[in-house]
Order: sequence, then structure tokens, then C-alpha cells
Amino acid sequence: MAIDVMISDTTKPKPNGLTAYKGGVEKTPTGLGNALNLPKDSILKFAMKYNLPTTSNKDFQEASLDLLNKLPGGKSKVEEIVSTYGTPKAGKLADNLLGARTLSMMKALDDVSADNQEKSRLSAIASRFILTPEGGYSYGQNREGFSNYLNTGKIDTTQAQKISNQDMMKLQKLFPQKFK
Repeated sequence: MAIDVMISDTTKPKPNGLTAYKGGVEKTPTGLGNALNLPKDSILKFAMKYNLPTTSNKDFQEASLDLLNKLPGGKSKVEEIVSTYGTPKAGKLADNLLGARTLSMMKALDDVSADNQEKSRLSAIASRFILTPEGGYSYGQNREGFSNYLNTGKIDTTQAQKISNQDMMKLQKLFPQKFK
């Protein structure tokens, strides 16, 4: 007697259950259209970029919202989306329709992620920062180079990075007390 055994292959990608909302008769509560005009592969690439599920529209939306709400500045982006489009008929943003609200969530995730990466980059520059009459320098994570500077009072330009004027302006906005 033969027994059939089904073995699941966990290396295969999860099935793609995403379907873009092509729009309907009704507008959003704020009068805007809700159609999503994106190629399916761009949604899949986005899902892969943020490791979001593609098993269903709702799974994708819930994971996107969860991620967005966890990121600094993400909650205000969610509030902006609701303010712009209103609340879906389902009463929540994860309404199983990939429409304009979902596109706004995707853009917000990219924006918030880019903002956080830029803040991290600037924070690294602000670490072990030195201001001279010639401009600003940063030893960043180079503790030894910074220690040598503290001991000698001389900047080693092979170990310290010169800060651009553009980055100095960003640092002044991000850390107004430290960069006057």
C-alpha cells in the first residue's frame, strides 16, 4: 500500500495574491479617486524591499501599516493618508483594496525610511565632530583618529571627513543646540 506524502518547499516564494484596485463609481469621502495605476511587478518589488507578505491585499496592507506605525514619523504619515482620502468604507486602512491609500502608504514607507537613513547618516557625522575656522570635520566612528586629535590638537584629514556646507545646514536643523 503506497502512501502519498506532500512535502512543502519553503524556499519557493509565497503565492502572489495581490490585485490592484482599478477604481469604481464612488470616490473617496474626500472626493478623490482611489484607483491604483501601478504595474503589478512594482508592487511585488516594493513588497520584497520591505519583506512584506504578498499572500493577499489585506496581509500586504496590514504589514505595511504595522511597519509604517513602528517607524519614527510613520504615525503622522498614516494620519495624513486618512486626512487626504478619508476612512475607507471598511472602517480601516487595511480594507483589502490596493488603491490610492495603499500607494500613499507605500510612498510614506519610502519617505520615512529615507528620512531615517539620512538622520542616521547625519548622526554618525555629528559623532566626534570638530569645528575649525576652515569648517567642520568628523571622525565619525573612528575612535582612534579622534583620540589622536584630542591628544595632538591636529586634524588628520586622512582619518577625518570634511563636512560639506550642505551637510552643515542639515546638521544645524537636526541638532540646533549642538550646531549653532
